[in-house]
Amino acid sequence: MRRWLALMIAASALAGRAEVVDRIAASVAGQVVTLSDTRRLIRISTFLEKSEPDYSSANLRRAAEQLVDQALIRREAELSRYPAPSYQEIDSALDQFAASLGMDKQAMFAAALKNGFSEQEMRDHAAWRLTLVRFIDYRFRPGVMVSDADVANYYNNVFLPEFRKQSPDATPPGSDAVRARIIDILNTQLATQASQLWLDQARKQTRIHYFEEAF
Repeated sequence: MRRWLALMIAASALAGRAEVVDRIAASVAGQVVTLSDTRRLIRISTFLEKSEPDYSSANLRRAAEQLVDQALIRREAELSRYPAPSYQEIDSALDQFAASLGMDKQAMFAAALKNGFSEQEMRDHAAWRLTLVRFIDYRFRPGVMVSDADVANYYNNVFLPEFRKQSPDATPPGSDAVRARIIDILNTQLATQASQLWLDQARKQTRIHYFEEAF
């Protein structure tokens, strides 16, 4: 609420000069998502994906929806007292970001600055990704049950076709050799599906408003 009020005061102070400081894109349970928040998310995401940012109205709306989901998950993580990612874990995630871009961490920070966001914003983004993974693992993964039939189905219908496509001349490993890997994949998929169902319910139970004029 304080953030919302501060934005309104700032906007009013500059109204005489016809300047727009920021706009409210969405509100979720009293928290505000601003247009600059959505643009920042697009910049960071496309930077890591090595693609060009798309600031179309539809994409800004999708980014606002993602930030609303983030707010819901962060609130639940705080209420459930899930441990926050450590500095070392965030640093490791940043190393992985940099490796995926083909550069070291300092070069990545320099490139990020040229793209309009800071090292701290990169750290915040890494912390969010770790928070999301931890939330899914802690909240939903323990309740997932993978059966032998699930493993066999994945092996025959997903693993084998992919293996033969990538290595047509090689002999595929037996299902027992890749069983642990398949179980981990299925656990992740099922836990992610459960988290999406939880998010759908959380959205219905939370006061969320999108300010369409901001997009």
